[in-house]
Amino acid sequence: MHSTVRIAIVLAAGLAATPAAAGAKEDCAINMGDLSIAACTLAIKHNPRDEESFYNRGNAYLAKNSLDRALADFSKAIEIDPTFAASRHNRGYVHYLRRDLERALADFAKAIELDPKLAAAYNSRGTVLREKGDLLGALADFAKAIEINPLHANAYNGRGLVHHDRDDLDNALADYTKAIEIDPKLAAAYFNRGNTHYAKRNLDAALADYSKALEIDPKDASTYLGRGIVQRARGDLDQALADYSKAIEINPRYASAYNNRANVHRAKGDSGRALADYTKAIEISPRYATAYNNRGNTHRAKGDYNRAIADYNKLIEITPRSAAYTDRGIAHRGKGHLDRAVADFALAIKISSAEIATSTGEDKAEGLNDRCWARAVAEQELPLALADCNEAQRLSPTSLKALDSRGLVHLKLGRHDEAITDYGAVLKVDPRNAHARYGLGLARQRKGDSVGGEAEMVAARAIRPWLPADYAAYGVR
Repeated sequence: MHSTVRIAIVLAAGLAATPAAAGAKEDCAINMGDLSIAACTLAIKHNPRDEESFYNRGNAYLAKNSLDRALADFSKAIEIDPTFAASRHNRGYVHYLRRDLERALADFAKAIELDPKLAAAYNSRGTVLREKGDLLGALADFAKAIEINPLHANAYNGRGLVHHDRDDLDNALADYTKAIEIDPKLAAAYFNRGNTHYAKRNLDAALADYSKALEIDPKDASTYLGRGIVQRARGDLDQALADYSKAIEINPRYASAYNNRANVHRAKGDSGRALADYTKAIEISPRYATAYNNRGNTHRAKGDYNRAIADYNKLIEITPRSAAYTDRGIAHRGKGHLDRAVADFALAIKISSAEIATSTGEDKAEGLNDRCWARAVAEQELPLALADCNEAQRLSPTSLKALDSRGLVHLKLGRHDEAITDYGAVLKVDPRNAHARYGLGLARQRKGDSVGGEAEMVAARAIRPWLPADYAAYGVR
């Protein structure tokens, strides 16, 4: 889910007008769309050096999303009066909307130089710095905006985004909540707080925040997508489907909404509609790696290995990660091409080993998990696979992926008690994790608890009907 930022334009105080242009200037400053544009144009005709009228007309064009004209007018206002900080800021905002981040940064910095108390400029520069990955710089700018204006709701919202990026979820929640306290109609803050609640697995709170955001702004496709993801996590597939469909209705080019709706169709056992939606997502976004992966997995579960391999080939072209080679190896094995399967599993192990050698922290944990998974699926060097998962879990103690992968290793090693422990730990955090629940069922069956094991597997299949095919592809039946 994409986080939402808010940059506000700056409105300038009125400047003195000549008597002849007074009426036009007054109407120009009101910012009433085309009427204001006409009034500003008349005021400029009376006084071609009237920077305020250029500035106000720029704001009117900006409100109409006429970015080229807004840019020209703000630039003219700056040419007439290079000390006009508000024009610098608003031109920076136009550059930001045009995705020219370097020029946006330059204008925001100049606005701050001209007016060190312009809180909006710090907020705007913080937004750009965050997008460029300078989280500490962004944090400092949002804090400065709040210091200047303690009631700057957008700055609290922006700082909350940076806290979330830094995995400081509690402080993110505190900032979003403060933004909402200041401006109860700030839909972006509800949306972002919903994202953070979802990250903390507070599904009810996330659902409430997304719903409130939609109450304020019922035309925001991203919020419908976010709420749909929560609905699916809660097991309400029909509501998830409705939310994804609404997101698509609002934005028919929303590739992520098609991909997520396809996931729900697949969970409901409708692979035909799932494949159609994955294909639509790819048509809209031809390098959408996740959609190729999901469509490949759907083809593989149907036993259509040729189409699955074609999708994995494209996935590897886009992002040659270890997991993609593992999935393609599984498809080759299902097709009976064992030599190709072995080659892909070897590549998966080689790629993840290279990632492990050059990374640290969470990135290294992810590489270790990928190598553990590749070794487990390939049934190669299972003790080494176990060591990889153990180290991944040590580096990232909250990683559910490493626990799930280690559960598969334990299954293949015949260590059923350990498998039950790992899968159970996943389910304690994420009770609707169908993959772990199916693995738990297999482990319980192998320990002799056929009734309890079957109950777990039935519950897992109700969430993901294709899991028996997946586990068979892993070499576990």
